[in-house]
Amino acid sequence: MEHGDFSTVKGAQIGEGTVIRGHCDIYGSKIGKDCRINAMVYMEPGVRIGDRVTVRPLCHLCDGVTIGDDVFVGPSVCATNDLYPSALHVKPLKTEICDGAVIGAGAVLLPVRIGYRALVAAGAVVTRDVPDYAVVAGSPAKVIGSTKDADFAEKQKIRNAGKDPRAA
Repeated sequence: MEHGDFSTVKGAQIGEGTVIRGHCDIYGSKIGKDCRINAMVYMEPGVRIGDRVTVRPLCHLCDGVTIGDDVFVGPSVCATNDLYPSALHVKPLKTEICDGAVIGAGAVLLPVRIGYRALVAAGAVVTRDVPDYAVVAGSPAKVIGSTKDADFAEKQKIRNAGKDPRAA
């Protein structure tokens, strides 16, 4: 495990090949193999992350968040663990992000389940569970498509070739 300058990693289990960039605070979390945790990420105790996960800068992951394998978490995502916060310490609720999901920049996830290979659009506020393969957007987030759609797959193929899919 490699971690950057000014990071605090205490009581965490970090998998082989995982890189943690600078200015991260990670407490009592479990992070799998070959993950990339970018700068200024905060993880509370009890966060569980699978293998080959990318967490972009400025994310906040609360206790009770579980992330599967091969997940992308965009910049400034906030995954919460309480529907009715108060100053009292209560048992956290669970947020599950299933294998292969993509969470866009600035999304807010209340205690929900994000389905297998689902995509949450940038800026979405997710207040309800997201089905497998669903594409959700908005506030509150609503299903607007599927990652199984041929058009979606074609746009990913164009993006993976290094081109802008919006121009196609």
